[in-house]
Amino acid sequence: MKLKLYNVRRKLGFQLSWAILMTFTGVISIKSQNLLTESFNYTSGTFLTNAYWSQFASGTPAVAVSNGNLTLTGTLANNFGNKVSLASSGQDVYRNFTTTALNAATPAIYAGAIVNVSAAQPAGDYFISLNDIARVYIRSNGAGFSFGVMRSSGTVTYESAVRAFNTNIRMVMKYEQITGATNDVVKLYVDPPLGSEPAVADISHTGSAADTASFSYIALMQGTAANAPALDIDGIIVSKTWAGLTSPVDDYGDAPASYENSKDGVYIPAAHIALAGLSLGSIVPDIEQGPQSVASGADNNGANGDGSDEEAVTVSSSQIRKGVPYTLSIPVTSPSSGTKYLYGWIDFN
Repeated sequence: MKLKLYNVRRKLGFQLSWAILMTFTGVISIKSQNLLTESFNYTSGTFLTNAYWSQFASGTPAVAVSNGNLTLTGTLANNFGNKVSLASSGQDVYRNFTTTALNAATPAIYAGAIVNVSAAQPAGDYFISLNDIARVYIRSNGAGFSFGVMRSSGTVTYESAVRAFNTNIRMVMKYEQITGATNDVVKLYVDPPLGSEPAVADISHTGSAADTASFSYIALMQGTAANAPALDIDGIIVSKTWAGLTSPVDDYGDAPASYENSKDGVYIPAAHIALAGLSLGSIVPDIEQGPQSVASGADNNGANGDGSDEEAVTVSSSQIRKGVPYTLSIPVTSPSSGTKYLYGWIDFN
């Protein structure tokens, strides 16, 4: 939940945590948040290195946004933003997300995307990867192409199925931690159902390389002309769960990625908690099949959502003076009775 105070952080030189004692009765439901969502909702021609991505390796062409998107009914971010085209001998880029360690609580990480392949080569090459460890490949196969996967090193495992060129295809890559050493597995699901995770993947690769303890970025690659495919890609999502790739999420606008400790030294984790019948301000968070990625300092998720700044109150920064008491009137929607503390944050940007 958000209380908005603009452009005063540097002037005041302090940070503030606060709590509001109020009445309510409700059921708490915690919504999971994806590690990364990318619908390329930038102006056509924008280089990805100017839009939250970084260069992994130089080359020509540079990776840039193209007009249009890859639609696929029922998928998250369907009809949002634009797309990116990948070719050969070009620039490689990556985008960071919150470092995620694999353990008993989080035994896997998923990366989903929609691709449309226009050309492939017999030798094959990879075009997307997690930490350059879990990789998805494409090679030509008869009149079409086939997907392949590999974990770190070894021999790529390709599927026998022949996929059609110029077709929107949903793919989900999974890196799964397996008990033991050098035995983790990378799996690929091609056009899987939107419900629960299939029991069997289309293809998988284990290999004998060292297992990976954590992941922190996703990369888009443009290999050599002799090996690399040509394709469009859109709707990239990285999540710790299958449901994160397929289920709509609450729209909270520019929610912070992390918090600092409160004034009492209490750590408040960056998790959204939806309280039934309780909200800050007059606009209640709504379910949207759209990505939540926004620029730092954005007031809401704009074209990535409905453009409304849910659960927020905007006040004038001109009323705030250092060393002078300041009183806020905070509207809250709470139709039921009871007692509860409502925690939020002040957004100074």
